[in-house]
Parts: sequence; structure tokens; C-alpha cells
Amino acid sequence: MKRLIFSLLLFLLLFNKVQALDILPKSNFAIDMSLIDQIENYNLPDSIIVAPLKLPDDVLMQEIELYSGLFYYQSVRLNQNDFLAHYFLTSDGQVLEGNSLGVEQRIKLHESTAKPVIIVYLCKSDATDLTPSAKSSLGKLILSIANAQAITLDKISFKEMSMYVKTNEPVLIKFAELPGSWQASLKEITLEIAKDYKPVPKQYSLAVEKVVIPPGNIVFPATVEVALTIKNKSEHVLYAETDYEPLISKLDNSPSKFYLNGSWLSQTQAPFMSTGSSIKPGESRTFNLQLQAPLHFGLISEEYQLINSLGQAYTGSTFSLALNVNRPEAAVVEITKTETGQLNVRDGPWASSNIIGRVTPGQRFLVLERTDSGFVKLDMGSGKVGWVVSKYTKTI
Repeated sequence: MKRLIFSLLLFLLLFNKVQALDILPKSNFAIDMSLIDQIENYNLPDSIIVAPLKLPDDVLMQEIELYSGLFYYQSVRLNQNDFLAHYFLTSDGQVLEGNSLGVEQRIKLHESTAKPVIIVYLCKSDATDLTPSAKSSLGKLILSIANAQAITLDKISFKEMSMYVKTNEPVLIKFAELPGSWQASLKEITLEIAKDYKPVPKQYSLAVEKVVIPPGNIVFPATVEVALTIKNKSEHVLYAETDYEPLISKLDNSPSKFYLNGSWLSQTQAPFMSTGSSIKPGESRTFNLQLQAPLHFGLISEEYQLINSLGQAYTGSTFSLALNVNRPEAAVVEITKTETGQLNVRDGPWASSNIIGRVTPGQRFLVLERTDSGFVKLDMGSGKVGWVVSKYTKTI
């Protein structure tokens, strides 16, 4: 009985090994790796495109020879320094390494902002569909990519591929619709892998390593540029413009005294990563954050933490921001409590003047003018002014 159980376990292990997807590296095909020198352009992929590439009718070569030839054509002749695809698939089901920087290296498309993982299927000139071996391997490859990158199965497609080449400009990939049996195979593959589609959200760990604030005192309405150094302690590249992009968020969620209109997302949160930027695993990068000098005076300090775009906090990422602020020459008032919790701002110093906005208790403003009729003219910021009833203000 024990021998039977052992035999069954051995069979399962061998079966799983056979079923595993092996990706053959370039080094297996005598490709000159010294030609690879592509500039990193990482992004989270948002789709998967499979593109058949047929052997020319008048050329006698094997698929592996086409693979090697494509490398030298794209790397040397087109000066791209690597493949313009992430994987290659042969008709006998072999999966070959594509771009050496992996699936998160963005290959730019012509007239499209999509960020697909590109799989090129190398096949005979008369091919109208995948072979059974290729279909099996492709299903495993797609499932692996989709689960690892959280790409939904409706974002997988078969396309016809071509290259857009212009003198002295980067080569762009063009895709067009691909009719025929390819689409039926795609539907079959997605139905087959759907039961095993279980994407795993990426887990990130970030630390604020350093906060550098320029020395000296400042006065409203000056701004200050703070250098924020962030370390990516996780195993995944961290990208701007994704759900995982870190933001600074005031720890107690009350309005920040350093809020800068037009730069912050709200009075409690601000972005700092620039468009297209990223932080590699183990890498530390410094970003600039803009703060507004507040109408509060002395040493003003606030506590913050990093959160992602979904509002989830990055554990252990708290830090402080502090500014020494001098009093301005102009008078400053603070809005006091009102019956409604807000105070109307008008375009003139009369009760009949048009309402152009509202302010809330606790907000502070520079005084521009006062009237005997009980109104005070305030600098509202961003070049705007307004009048409020002076009895709901106090001089600071």
C-alpha cells in the first residue's frame, strides 16, 4: 500500500513538472547579449496581446532562426537594443524570452497609450490558427501573466502586428484586428483558464527615509519645496498613476495648514511622484513636495503618513513636516463660529451683494480693507478677494 501511494505521489510530481511552463532564455540561442542596452521604461501592463508572425513564403528557415533573426533586426538594424515583444511562442509550444527587462518594460504603440504584454506567435505562412501544442502553452503563459499582473481576462486579444518606422524616431508597434479562427481559439483559451484565474494584489512596503526642509523662516504666501526620500522595500516596481501610487496624508485627517491650492489633491492629501516615475525594489528616490506658508506663526508641525490611491496606509511610513513661519505685515483674521457652520463671501460690502463663495470657522485670511458698516475685505488667495461680515471674524 505504501509503495502504491509513493508511486502515485511520484507520478503527480512528474506530471506537474511536465505541465510547468518553461521559458527558454536568449542565451540558449547564441544571441549576443552585449547588444542589449535598452532604456528602462517601466509601467504596470494593462492588457495582453497575442500577435501571429508568419514565416515568409520565399524564405527557408525554421521558427528558431526567425526568432534569432528578429533579435538582430530589431536590436541592430532598427537600433532598439532588444526585442519589441515580451515573449515568443513557437508552433511546437516552446515559450522563448523576449525583452530582457520583463513584462513591465513598456513597448510603445502607434497612436495608443495602452501598455500591453506582447506575445508573438511564430508560425508557418499558411497558419490560420494555433497548433494544439501552442494553444496549451499559450494558455499557461497567459494565465501566469494575468494572475501576476492582475490583468482581467477581457483584456486579452489576438491582433495583427506591424511596425511603424520613421527616420530618427523610436520604432512603434501597430496593431490591427485579426479575423478568423484566432478569435475562436482565444475564446477557448480564456474559458479554459478562467477557473484558475486568481490574481494576487501586489504588496508594497514603503519607508520615508529622509525629509529635507530648507532652513530659515518663511512668510505667507511663500511656498517651500520639501525633498522627500522614499524607499521601496518590496519586491515590485512602484509606479506613479496606479492604485499603488503613494500620497502624503495628514495623520489626523484634519485640514493641513500647509495646503497649497492647485498642487494638493485636497486639504489633507498631496501627491509627490511625477508623471511616469517609478521606484524599483530596494531603490530610494527623492521627490519634491510643495508646501504653502500658513497664516499660523512660530514653529508649525504636522504629522503625516503615506497612503495609496485607494486610501490604504503604508505601515511604518509616518513622518513630520515642520516650518518656522513669521507673521506678515498685513492684519490677519480667523473665521469664528457661525449659526450655519459657514460664512458667506460676497462681492461687495453690503448684505445685498452677490454671494461668491463660503468660508468655514478656523480659516485665516489677510485683511485688505474694513468698512464702518461691519464688513471686512479678505484676500481669498489665487488673486481672488471677497467681503465677509466682520462680527464673525477675530484678529490674530
